[in-house]
Amino acid sequence: MGRATVAGLGLAGLGVAVLAFGAGVAVGMALGDGAVEPDTAPEREVLAPATTSSADAPHTERRHARTPSVATVPDALGALDPGLPTTGTGVITGHVSWDEGRKPLAGVRIVATARVPDAWEFPGSKFPGSQGTLEERVGYYARRFRWDDATRREATTDADGAYSVEGLSDVAYRLNAKVSGFKVRRIPGAETYVPPGSVVDLVASPRTKVTLRVHGPDGTIPENVQINLAAGGQRSSRGWSPKYPELELEPGSNTMVVKAGEFNELRSIPQRLDIKPGDGPRQIDVKVRSAPGIGGRISIEGPTPPPRINVWYLRIRRGSSPTKQQVVASGESIDPSGSNGTYRYALTDLAAGSYAIGVGRQWRTIDVLEIVHVGEEFVRTDLTLPDLDRNACLELSVRAPDGSLLTDVGVTLVWTSAFTSSSMGSNVSVRADGLLWVPFVATHDAATGTHTVGVRSTDYGTIVREFTPSPGARLTIQFAEPARATVSVSGHQGSPAEGRVAVGIRSVAQRQNQNQNQDQTQASVDAKGQALLPPLAPGEYLLRLRLASASRAGRVLVERRVTVTSGNNELAVAMPPLHTLTIDLSGEIGSRTLSVNRDGEYTFEMQSPDKNGRVIFDLLPAGEYTIQVYDGSEAPKKVRIPETTHVTF
Repeated sequence: MGRATVAGLGLAGLGVAVLAFGAGVAVGMALGDGAVEPDTAPEREVLAPATTSSADAPHTERRHARTPSVATVPDALGALDPGLPTTGTGVITGHVSWDEGRKPLAGVRIVATARVPDAWEFPGSKFPGSQGTLEERVGYYARRFRWDDATRREATTDADGAYSVEGLSDVAYRLNAKVSGFKVRRIPGAETYVPPGSVVDLVASPRTKVTLRVHGPDGTIPENVQINLAAGGQRSSRGWSPKYPELELEPGSNTMVVKAGEFNELRSIPQRLDIKPGDGPRQIDVKVRSAPGIGGRISIEGPTPPPRINVWYLRIRRGSSPTKQQVVASGESIDPSGSNGTYRYALTDLAAGSYAIGVGRQWRTIDVLEIVHVGEEFVRTDLTLPDLDRNACLELSVRAPDGSLLTDVGVTLVWTSAFTSSSMGSNVSVRADGLLWVPFVATHDAATGTHTVGVRSTDYGTIVREFTPSPGARLTIQFAEPARATVSVSGHQGSPAEGRVAVGIRSVAQRQNQNQNQDQTQASVDAKGQALLPPLAPGEYLLRLRLASASRAGRVLVERRVTVTSGNNELAVAMPPLHTLTIDLSGEIGSRTLSVNRDGEYTFEMQSPDKNGRVIFDLLPAGEYTIQVYDGSEAPKKVRIPETTHVTF
C-alpha cells in the first residue's frame, strides 16, 4: 500500500475575528527568539490530524459555550487601567553584525517592549482547559495592547551597527529587530528580557528574497496555496497569496513543494533552491497539478453533529468488497478537520489502486463505506454521515439536583466480564430536547458480562449505572447535591513519603475489573497533610492513599471503604510504616529487569539493577509481595514485608 500523507484542512475560527484587534499583540508574544520577521504574510498553521492508533476508545466531554455579556464589554474596556510605568531614563545599548560578526549592519530597526507585570495572567491559565469569559479575554488583550503601545521604544543602528534605546523605565524589556534582507537573532544563551543598562549584541544572517508565481493546471491562481520547505532536516510551511508572494530564505539548500486546492489535491514537483550569501532577488514560476489522492467534505445528518468522527481507509484488491469490520481491523484512521458539522478530509500521495473509505461516529465503527479507484489524479469523494439510529443508542436523561437537564457532562460506556473490560466509546449527541443519545456497540454477550454507563459532572461528581444495550434503551441519571470531602492524612509530616503522596477515590459501583487500580479522581496532599477532593456524588467509595503518579495508578499505601453524603465530609487516613526491600542479583546482569508487586494489586513496579546487580525498592507498605526477574531463568519469589528486607537471586 502506498503511504498516504494525511492533510488537515481547517477553517479559520470565528473567535479570532472577535479578538482581531489583539492579533498584533499575540503574534509579538509568540516570537521566542527575538527574530526579525519580514514584512510579508504570516506563516499559515498547518493543521495535520494525527493518525489514531491507540486501542483505547476516546472519551468525550461536551460543554456549553459561554454566553458573554457583550453589553458590558465597552464599559470594561473604557475602565481598563494597565498601570503603565512612568517614563524613565534607562538605556539599552548594543551592536548588530553579520558575516559571523565581522561586518556591522546599519539600518536595523530595534524595538524594545516592557515585560508585563507578573501579576497579569491570561484568563484560564490557572485552570487548564478554561478559556475565560469574552470580557476577560478582550480585557486582557486590550490591556496588553495599551501596555505594549505605551512602553514601546525604538532605535536604529548607525553605520557602525550600534544602537541605543533610550527613555526606558525601571522594568525588564524584550528586544525585537527588523531589517530587509536579514534575519536578526539574539546571541544563543542570551536572556529574553533584560533591564536598562544592559548591553545586548545581536547577530544577523542574510536572506534572499524569492518571489513566487503559482499557477494551477488551467493557468489560474489556485486557492489555499501552501509553500513547504525542507532544509537541513528541518521542515516548515507557510501560506502564499498574490498579495504576499515573497519568501526570504537563508543561505543553504532548500527543497520546495507547493500544495494547493481545497483538499491539497494540487501539487508541484519538488524543486531545489540553492541560496548563496549575497544572492540577489529571484523570481520563480511554479505550476501545480492534480496529485493522486482521495478527499472531500463530510456532511452530517441530524439535529446535532457529533463531537468527533473518524475516517477509515484501506487499500484493497480491485473488485473486492470488504466489510466495514474488515476495514476497521486492517485499515488506518484519521481525524478529519473541522467541527460543528463541517468537516473535510484528505488522503494524499496515494499509490494508484482501489481504496475502501469509511466514516463513523463511534471509535472503531463505520457507518458509511465507499469504494474509490485512484489513478493519476485526485478523486473527490464527499461522504454523508446519517443521523443516529435510535435503536443503536442509549437515550440518557441527566438531571441536576433541581431536576433541570444537564448536557455538559462526560459519558463513558464500558462492557465488563469476569476476565476483562473494554470501552465502547462515548460520542454523545445532544438532542434538541436536551436528551443525550449515546451510540453503543452491541457486540458483547450480555449473558457473560455487564454494560455500564458512567456520567461525570464537574459540579456533581460521577454516577455509574448498568444498562442493557437493546433497541429503545433509556436511562435517567439523577444527581444529588454533591459531597465535598476533606481528607486528613495523619503521620504525613516527617514521613519518608512526605510530599510524594496523593489521595484517590473510586466508586464502589465501578466493577472491580474496570481498570480497578486507577482512581476516578485524585487530589494532592498539602504540607499540612490535607487533601480536598473534587465534588463527588454521594455514595460508597474506596479511599486510597498512594504514591503520586501521573497515571493515577501509583503504589497504594492504604485503602479503606468510606461513605460520603451531600455537603461537607471529614475523612481521615493514617500514613502506614514504610519499608525498603533490597534485591541482589548474582551472575551476569545483562539486560535483566525486576518487578515487585503486592499480592492482590495490579501495580507492577519495574527497575533495572545497578552495575553491582543491586535493586532497591523503597516506600513499601507491609504485605506479601511477588518478585519476578525478567530473563526467564529465575522462578518468582514470594516475600513478606517487613519480615523480609533482603533477597538474593
